[in-house]
Amino acid sequence: MPGAINATGNIAWEILGDQKLVIAMATGQVGVLDVQAYMDAIVVAGAQHYRKLFDASEMDFDATDDELMLLAARIRAYGSAFGGGPLALVATRGEAHDWFRRYLNLADIDRPARIFNSRHEALRWLDSLNGDAPAKG
Repeated sequence: MPGAINATGNIAWEILGDQKLVIAMATGQVGVLDVQAYMDAIVVAGAQHYRKLFDASEMDFDATDDELMLLAARIRAYGSAFGGGPLALVATRGEAHDWFRRYLNLADIDRPARIFNSRHEALRWLDSLNGDAPAKG
């Protein structure tokens, strides 16, 4: 059974508990506070350890280098406190790909994480890491 669609700022997500999967879609201008609110909601929902697909193919990320470093520090703290599931990031624009690459380097997360050019590729990779039902999304 699908979960409810949630949103904060320009990030909408769905938690699919039966698949242990979170699918998020970011559109338009997205800032660090939007990402932090999304992350907080995932932790509160108890889905931090689920597989995650974050589709930023239609996102314009608005953050300074300092803000990105603070966001990465928050991710490290969440990972230490709550653990984390595999993370598939979808970036079709060069700028988003660069932000994600920098984010992954700064966050230094201890879980599988990759950047993809398509949602289909990302879901296929997430499915390969899961022995349960395939992701639908």
